[in-house]
Amino acid sequence: MSVTDRPVGDVVVLDVRGEMINNKEHGSVKRRVGELLGRGHLRLLLNLSQVPYMNSWGVGELASAFISVRNRNGKLKVAASQNRVTKMLAISRLDTAIEVFDTEAEALHSFEGV
Repeated sequence: MSVTDRPVGDVVVLDVRGEMINNKEHGSVKRRVGELLGRGHLRLLLNLSQVPYMNSWGVGELASAFISVRNRNGKLKVAASQNRVTKMLAISRLDTAIEVFDTEAEALHSFEGV
């Protein structure tokens, strides 16, 4: 799994690639979110369109990142076009806490006026 980020207006998009499972890259999403929060970025979008699979560890990673952002009064949203990932977010009910969008464009548009 790899995590890169890029600014899109006043939102930072984190592009996550690879399976979100407990592997040598565990914690990389939470670490990157923490770094961005430390630099004052409070509007974050996790682009999970390149994540083909996520297990309970990945759900925990997202939940932890969400709590970190919420504690700083920021916004964290998810774009997840992979059906398996979207289902995992629904099964875990994480989609009731984090706004999940089908596409990055829809998610970015949702930040307008926030």
